[in-house]
Amino acid sequence: MGDKDAVKYDIDAIGSGGGTVIMPALEEARKALMTSNAEIKHIILLTDGMGETTNFSSVTNKINSDGITLSTVAVGQYSDTQLMSQLAKDCNGRYYYADGSTDLPRIFAQEVFLGGNTYLKNGQYQLSVASHEITQGLFADGWTDILGYIAASPKDGAQQLILSSEGDPILTVWQYGLGRSIAWNSDVDGGWTAGYSGEGDYAEMWRRMIDYSCGSSSIGEDYVKVKTEGEQTVLEYHTDEYDDRTEINAVFTTPDGGTGEVDFTASEPGVYRAVFDSIESGLYNINVRRSDDGTVQGVFTTASVVQYSDEFRFDMDDRKFSSFIDQYGIWLVSGDNIWKKLNVTAVGSFDLTDIFLILSILLFLSDIAGRRFAWEPLYGAAAKERREKKRLEREERKALKAAAEYAEQEMPGGPAPQMPQMQQMPQPGQGMPGAPMQQTPQMPNMPQSGQGMPGAPMPQMSQMPNMPQSGRRMPGAPMQQMPQMPNMPQPGRGMQRGPVQQMGRRMPGGPAKPAKGGNAPVSQGLDTSALLNKKNRRDNGV
Repeated sequence: MGDKDAVKYDIDAIGSGGGTVIMPALEEARKALMTSNAEIKHIILLTDGMGETTNFSSVTNKINSDGITLSTVAVGQYSDTQLMSQLAKDCNGRYYYADGSTDLPRIFAQEVFLGGNTYLKNGQYQLSVASHEITQGLFADGWTDILGYIAASPKDGAQQLILSSEGDPILTVWQYGLGRSIAWNSDVDGGWTAGYSGEGDYAEMWRRMIDYSCGSSSIGEDYVKVKTEGEQTVLEYHTDEYDDRTEINAVFTTPDGGTGEVDFTASEPGVYRAVFDSIESGLYNINVRRSDDGTVQGVFTTASVVQYSDEFRFDMDDRKFSSFIDQYGIWLVSGDNIWKKLNVTAVGSFDLTDIFLILSILLFLSDIAGRRFAWEPLYGAAAKERREKKRLEREERKALKAAAEYAEQEMPGGPAPQMPQMQQMPQPGQGMPGAPMQQTPQMPNMPQSGQGMPGAPMPQMSQMPNMPQSGRRMPGAPMQQMPQMPNMPQPGRGMQRGPVQQMGRRMPGGPAKPAKGGNAPVSQGLDTSALLNKKNRRDNGV
């Protein structure tokens, strides 16, 4: 610079006010990028003033046609924020606002990173998962696809647990000495991981990731279980070493940075339980400490992840809403009268357990009462069988009565009288009961056959005529026909299906006589089948 005074004069001649000339600067930046062989061509425009015009279409069209993107940064309250936002939108870039210079390093670092859009993978990608303590046992039905991630290269010695279908790492763990680190290359707000929002296994995976990075969640044989139930988080501490001096407490940090403390109480031998409210969604860091008689025996860190409520889920559908409309309303299409009264009968479902339980109890009690009071059923196979049995019994009684009447008519001389029970006759040499026995006088020896009485001649017996054989008549007299006797029942048998009638044996035309030897007449019954057959033949004229 030769004449410094002239330069100072020119600077001092610049007046205050005016605006910022932006268009020539953008044109020069475009021309410079056109001569570059860089794969990513990106412009960052920063200004704290107003532009010289609002129409930048001449330069923005050239930027877009050349495949260049533009991001803008408006600094201070006097900057043209509306123009900066429009330029970023027209050239597929991002707009930032900064109150001061302290925000600029962060903005430029972010732009440098996001400007390389080849690292941003948008689409649907399948996942391949390796077996590890973080992923083991999760999503038994398969891991859901993700919709995007940030491509990266793993460090030497890092262990890749989840890979995308293009071979890029999604979840990577790395250990250096006693320290551990984890890299998750997808998002956590549900944009790329919408299929995992609200899933219990997804929350369990994050809990394991935090436990892995913070250290093991167990100390010796002790371990802790963390479970979220509604708007509360439940902690269970299990230990085999405990006594009445064991004390366990936990300090937790909420997602918004607040802290809280909770004490454990023994719920069963070796198990201690604590509950704290976790209304806010996000990550809760939990530090658990066990002490015996004031001496700390172990400390470890775990975490709990509270998911967003169902209303914020990305993977929800309208099946339940559609089912509600089908049940309680109707579907309206364009042109329908929305003010028309709906005649819809809601068909809901309700639990029938109580109804069937009450019915079963009533049936059980009625069965007991029926057995106790011998109630007979009015309907069914059992009732039909009982009615048929009664009918057969009535017919049997009628048949027995008819047979008895017929037997009285057919027996000659009328029914046989009942003979009294005869007393047992005494044996020879014995007296009558109740009377002294008389001595029988000694009889003289009787003569043998063919000999006479002593002292008297034996009379000569006259020759007797031959007696007629059975069934032949006596000489000189007509033979009398014997009446046909009905078939008598066998000794000891009674009437069929009826009580046995004691019948005395008698000869035709006379009363029954006792059997020889003084015994009572033999008890006999009647054969009702034979009597009924005979009665039927007589009635039919046979």
